[in-house]
Amino acid sequence: MKEAKITHMKLENLYCARCGSEFDIIVKRTTGYSGPMHIPNLYCPFCGGRRLIKKQGVFFHEP
Repeated sequence: MKEAKITHMKLENLYCARCGSEFDIIVKRTTGYSGPMHIPNLYCPFCGGRRLIKKQGVFFHEP
């Protein structure tokens, strides 16, 4: 069995439109899939709201 490569992606300056919290999230990919990372179930860790926006720039933009 092929072992999965673990990769991390840091999402910074996220803002919850529901409760007003600002936070960063580190997402860990543990599958062997090497395509683009899609995160459809992203939610606020404080209130559970799904109305998250990036404070500046384009969401998921990597420099």
